[in-house]
Amino acid sequence: MKYFLTGTLMIGFFLNNSHAQFTRYIIKLRDKNGTPYTFSNPIGYLSQRAIDRRNRYGLSIDSTDLPVTPSYITQIKNVPNITVLNISKWLNAITIQTTDANALATINGFSFVQSASGIAARMREPGVIKSKFENNFSSVDNSAARTNQVSANYYNYGTNSFNEIHLHNGEFLHNIGLRGQGMQIAMLDNGFNNYTSPSFHAFDSLNADNQVLGTWDFVAHEQNVSNDGNDLWHYLTTPADGDSVIAVGAVDVNGNVGSFSSYGPSSDGHAVDVNGNVGSFSSYGPSSDGQIKPDVASIGVSSILENSTGVVATGSGTSFATPNMAGLATCLWQGFPEFDNMKIRTALWQAGSISATPNDRIGYGIPDKIADVAAQSNVAVLTNQSYQQTDSLINAQAGTVSYRIRQVTDTSAATFTAAYIDTVDISLGTSCVTTGVNPVDPNKEKITIIPNPAPGQFTLRIETPYAVKNLGIRIMDMKGRTMLQLTRSKATGIANFDLPIYRLARGKYIVSVYNGTQLIVSKELIRL
Repeated sequence: MKYFLTGTLMIGFFLNNSHAQFTRYIIKLRDKNGTPYTFSNPIGYLSQRAIDRRNRYGLSIDSTDLPVTPSYITQIKNVPNITVLNISKWLNAITIQTTDANALATINGFSFVQSASGIAARMREPGVIKSKFENNFSSVDNSAARTNQVSANYYNYGTNSFNEIHLHNGEFLHNIGLRGQGMQIAMLDNGFNNYTSPSFHAFDSLNADNQVLGTWDFVAHEQNVSNDGNDLWHYLTTPADGDSVIAVGAVDVNGNVGSFSSYGPSSDGHAVDVNGNVGSFSSYGPSSDGQIKPDVASIGVSSILENSTGVVATGSGTSFATPNMAGLATCLWQGFPEFDNMKIRTALWQAGSISATPNDRIGYGIPDKIADVAAQSNVAVLTNQSYQQTDSLINAQAGTVSYRIRQVTDTSAATFTAAYIDTVDISLGTSCVTTGVNPVDPNKEKITIIPNPAPGQFTLRIETPYAVKNLGIRIMDMKGRTMLQLTRSKATGIANFDLPIYRLARGKYIVSVYNGTQLIVSKELIRL
């Protein structure tokens, strides 16, 4: 997934070449020849999580995934009087710092170098550091707020915070078990001052549970990100007008415009207050290429937050709106893992309060239908239902097993409507292993497609009396063309694999399972 939730706009200032003095350069490379990495062994440069995600969405690995050729990096590093700053495999480029014209000439002479271009310094008014926030923080009295909240919700948000999340009906996601378990969020900013300090209660659970997976300072080139924010490189900027970027606007809890605004041909994200009033500091769209920008809007006017002194207060800024929407989008994606990031973005658009008539102020609006399952946004309490399900576990290790409950909301067999409404976690005290009691049939090799016909996703249940280290799964159309191909592994017994097929056209397909190159079994699939 490559998308950013942004609340800032980068404005470039170009100097006359006669006055420009570059010290930083981007070196673009021609190719990735001589790389020791291969498409067939992506674990050498991609995490298993990334590989699984690509398999889930049918995304092939290409040259942009390969790291920059190591020998190219070494040759550039060995040039005297240069410092390598950053390396980008997606751009196949290296940024360097040097004041030595001879060093730059040497690099330009390498056969694998395509070009070397200067990177202009970011200009600012001398002696002035402008904040991306409206610096009028006000303390909030929360002494009685937590006692006034509806007890039916999973979290006790407190009245003030509840008003913010309720603007999107986001509490629905938490109530049905979608609370970000197993998801990862990357936060890009100018720094996170003292986020490990025990005086900042907003971070205490994050730190206590070791949920910070990693940090990196792209300016200082170090892992420490807790002491930034007061130097000249004061604010990280990102391109809100990118075609794969979700730019988030700022409004109040009533959806109305706030009081401090900027203008421009592209948007820096939009914030609202708890009334839905748009923060006038939020820039106007559309983007420079005519896209609807911002995309959506969230709380960014008089937002409830913890200030630098550890006090609960209010503040305004699009950078308060973007993490709010990032969290809600993450919980939504958790509930629909079969959808890729662009489908989640589309869902946020469609959930917007003015999705039918988007504008250049709040885009598709405030996603207040984010919990729209059978008009769920207008339902205060769901009807309680009891379900029973029996599942046989073979070779399951001790720990937690999660089950997702999918509710069918109509009776049309061909085009039924369904939604994931809850998640149940079951704790296994001991491992479930084959003991000889009710053993797996040693002659049984079986696959089951659930459901079949299938709409946009199905579960492939594979049963073998032996472990399969190199388990191949292939879906072919009736002309013999491969539409989806995955490689997995399984232990002895039964294993389930969720396969997304929403990209496939309606019709008939053949699902085949292989042990290496040997076919185990095939079965017909109907895609609705």
